[in-house]
Order: sequence, then structure tokens, then C-alpha cells
Amino acid sequence: MYEYSFKEDFIKDLSEVSLRRRKIITQIVTRLTLTGEQARRNQSISDESVRGSSDNERRFRITDVMRIHYKMTGGVVGFLRLYDEGEMVI
Repeated sequence: MYEYSFKEDFIKDLSEVSLRRRKIITQIVTRLTLTGEQARRNQSISDESVRGSSDNERRFRITDVMRIHYKMTGGVVGFLRLYDEGEMVI
């Protein structure tokens, strides 16, 4: 069982999204119910490491252009940012 933390930026990003909230929640639940290997193979979320990140930051897909960035540290899943189209960090 994991603990969860939500950065202020993530909460702000989520509060500004009017469409796709249901999809966002569904994809978060999907990611949290899969192992790391299952999440990487799951084409719905395509979990992957963030290139250039030195602190194990990862991301998973919400839509073709929307991603959630997160980090797992010591049993805590920290949700960092929700990136929408045009904001993508590559």
C-alpha cells in the first residue's frame, strides 16, 4: 500500500482542467493498480521515465497530449504536475 502526496502545482493544474477530469482520475487509478512493469507495457498509460530527470521522475499518459508527472520515493507516490497540450516537458 502506498501513501500519496500532491504538490501544489499538481492540484492547481488539476483544478484548471474542466474537461477530461473523469479520464484523469481513471488513468491515475489504472496506474496505481499496476506494477511498474505492467504500467510500462500498458498502452493506455505508457508509463515511462522522464528524460534528463536525475531524481527518478516518471510520467504516464492521460490522452495523446496530456501527461501526469510523478515520483515514487520510499513508498510515497508524489504527484508533481499535470501537463496539457503545449506544456509538455520532453
